[in-house]
Amino acid sequence: MSHMFRGMAVIAITVAAGSALAPMGSANATTTASTDTATTAKTAAFCTSWALADRVDQRGSVYGGGGVRCKGETSGRLVVKLYRNNKKVASATEKCPRNRYCSGGTGQTRNPKGNQEWCTRMQFHDIIGNDHYIKWDCMVS
Repeated sequence: MSHMFRGMAVIAITVAAGSALAPMGSANATTTASTDTATTAKTAAFCTSWALADRVDQRGSVYGGGGVRCKGETSGRLVVKLYRNNKKVASATEKCPRNRYCSGGTGQTRNPKGNQEWCTRMQFHDIIGNDHYIKWDCMVS
């Protein structure tokens, strides 16, 4: 299923109990596309996930961040990737020890002049419940 958000094509990918939105790219996009996904209905309520593509005030840089918050302790691996105009420019991986919270960030990347489409993709693999969470967030800067 495909949707159009003010100039940015987005494709919905069905994953078991939910769907994930993945940007398909237009530097003229003006909205944010994001979603949560878990592979089972049971775990969809267990953890919530977030992703953020954002500017660093007055520095001309952009960073990506993401994380999960769960109702109980879990362990896993968190991967955060930052894309500029559909090309990966930074990534970070965090090992998440047995805890309810886990987050990570890519660090800052220079923002060239002109409008760029920036997207962050957060993916968390819960090794205790063997579930996957994916979250996207996009902006133009």
